[in-house]
Amino acid sequence: MIEASLLLTLLILSGIFSGLETAVTSLSPFTQVRKGKNKIQFVLNHKEGLIASLLIANNITIVSATLVLENAISHFPIYW
Repeated sequence: MIEASLLLTLLILSGIFSGLETAVTSLSPFTQVRKGKNKIQFVLNHKEGLIASLLIANNITIVSATLVLENAISHFPIYW
């Protein structure tokens, strides 16, 4: 039961990271000019590093979910 809830949490976290990466990628200079916010300017100036960090975090989350799933499956061996 713990594995199932942990796996679900990791999958939701992976979805959040994917959504954030998509949101950062979709920011355009036009949006920055319209809003005039320093935070948006920072994101635009450091977009590559931010995307790389989100992708690394997402990959770590997916690997963790895979390990949790492997551990859960090992409790129920399948005989061929």
